[in-house]
Amino acid sequence: MDELDYREFSAEARGVLALGPARFRKIFTAGIVLAIFGVAILLPHVASHPGPHTTLRQ
Repeated sequence: MDELDYREFSAEARGVLALGPARFRKIFTAGIVLAIFGVAILLPHVASHPGPHTTLRQ
């Protein structure tokens, strides 16, 4: 372990638009949460307001 010099590694802050595994994971998680809430909100609306293609014609 003495062979590793941890001072060589820099811990500089990345920019806001820096991409990496953590950024992709956050975007994916936010997308899944938004999709779940979107379905939960839109599904009752769609079910209570059927379109003209679902009505019976006489």
